[in-house]
Order: sequence, then structure tokens, then C-alpha cells
Amino acid sequence: MTNDSNNRRRLDEELLIDFLMGACSDEQADQVRRCLVDDDAFSRLHDDLSNALGALRLADAPDPPTDLVARTMDRISSQHKLDALLADEARAPRGGGRTFSLREALSVAAAIALLVTAFMPSLVQQARRRGQIQQCGAQLGQIGRAFNEYSLANDNVLPAGEQTNRRWMPADGEPVAGNSAGLFLLIRNKHADPALFICPAVKTNAPPLEVRPEMTDFPSGQYIHFSYQYSIGGRRISLDDKRLAGVRQFMAILADSNPVFAEGRFNRDQVGASSGNHGHRGQNVLYLDMHVLWQKMPTVGVAGDNIYLVGQNTDEYEGDEAPADETDSFLLPAYSKVSSK
Repeated sequence: MTNDSNNRRRLDEELLIDFLMGACSDEQADQVRRCLVDDDAFSRLHDDLSNALGALRLADAPDPPTDLVARTMDRISSQHKLDALLADEARAPRGGGRTFSLREALSVAAAIALLVTAFMPSLVQQARRRGQIQQCGAQLGQIGRAFNEYSLANDNVLPAGEQTNRRWMPADGEPVAGNSAGLFLLIRNKHADPALFICPAVKTNAPPLEVRPEMTDFPSGQYIHFSYQYSIGGRRISLDDKRLAGVRQFMAILADSNPVFAEGRFNRDQVGASSGNHGHRGQNVLYLDMHVLWQKMPTVGVAGDNIYLVGQNTDEYEGDEAPADETDSFLLPAYSKVSSK
């Protein structure tokens, strides 16, 4: 690469790191969003940096045990004794009755221990979970790029369905608005692939989604495993809204499925819980400035707002509540068109 190319990449990296860490000005953020749409190399660099930062956040760093020094010294002492034992064994005459040497026995034991460790179900499951979390986060990042493309083509407004109905949870046979219709516009307008909306941690036997001209929403909850910011009843999110200018990096707009209203009802015991997509261990969250973070708790919106609930104090739901204000994240359930029973 030439010096000019190296300098350009370094500047792009610095800008993208600031963007992903929420340290950009509004003008810089707009510049990044335009480049993500127009420059494939810039978009690939964004994805690489986003995944790298996500991996760092996934890597837990527990405090070392208080007896670490003592255990380390004991291990060194034991190793010295083992070395001396092996040296004595090597000098000893090989009698006809010995089948294995001490070194051979230790080697076999070490190999067995290694195999047991490598195939322990808990470790395998943990690695699988981490991989699913990273893949899920990468998918949210790609949906964020689709949001940017859509907004640039639609007056800086994020997609929303056309329903005027404000009911999002079934009750007494009343019709329900599909909040996911807004996300479906990303598919209809070819900004996003349908597979991006299926969380890799959720088991589903759904066949690939075939998009037909008459479709205005996902056909069922099997095809949408993420919860989107309230966008029914004519409510839309504008990237030009001055009330959001200073909180874009904290304003959650998309995340793993809402656990509080799963299966079309209010589950009081899930208030304060993280998404069930990843076993209630946490959720990937896409923010309004289009960066993705793995968050272990749901209270990660503006000023500690619970992203799955309305406001801070609502503990009863009728199914027609709306966000308390423009900065209140209320990610509606990921199901689509659930009918009342």
C-alpha cells in the first residue's frame, strides 16, 4: 500500500472507532453513514472493527484469585520435583518387567486429560454460545447498515409500518398492529436479506422466507427474532430530530427479542430479565448511531432506561401503551400478527 493509502486507512479507522464508541460529532456520524452506503471497503472495515470490539466486550476478565501467587509457587515447586523424578527414572536400569516408563505413563495421562477437556460438554456449549452471540451481533450490524441505506433514501427517517392502529398486544379480539412491518420494509426494498432477522441462537425449522409482492409484514414470528423500537400508529424515528441529537449512542432501536411480552401476553415475572434468545444471559443491542453492543442487562437505554418497557414505572400493560417520550426505548415484541384467543 502507498503512504496515501496507509494514511487514508488510518484516518478511516480512527473515525470508525470514534463512531463505534459513540464519540463522533453529528456531522462525523452523518459522514460515516454516507460512507457505509457508498464505499464497500469502508463498510468492510466498519464490520471488522465492530466485530473486534464486540469480541473484546465478550471476553470476561474475572479478578484473579487471592491465592494465585501461592498456587503458582506450588506449581513451580511441583514441576521441579517432577523433573527430578523423571531424571532419576531415566538413569534407572530398564528391567524386563516394566511395560511403561514413567514418562510414557505421564504422556498418556496428559493426552487423556487433554481429550477430556477438549470434549467437555460445558466448554463446547460455552464456545457455541459465544459464537452465536458474535454472529447475532454481526447480523444486527448489517441491519444497521440497511437502516442507513433506507434513511438516506427516505428523508433520514427510519422505516415504519403504515398502520394507524396503536394496539400491539392482543386483547378482547381487537386487531393488532404488526410493529415488525417497519423492519419488513428493509426486505421489500432490498436493503436486507430475510435471514438477517433470524437469531442464530434460536432454533427454528422455518423454510427460507419467500417474499411475495402482496406481503407487508413477516408471515410469522419464526422469521423475526428481534424487537424493534415502537413504530406504529404513525410514529416514526427521524435522524434529524434534535431531541435525539445528543443521545444517539444511548438510544436503543433494535435488540434480541423482548422477554416481557413473549407469546402475546404480559409476563410479569420477566420484568427486568434479559432476552430469551440467548438464555436470558443478555442481548445484542443496536443503537441509533448504528453501533452494536452485547449488554448483559436490559437497563441500557438513555439514562438507564429498560429497553423492553415503557418509561420507568409502568407495571401494568393493556397492550396499547406508547413510549413516554422520544428518547424512551420501547422495543416491541418480535412476534408478528398474533391473534387474540
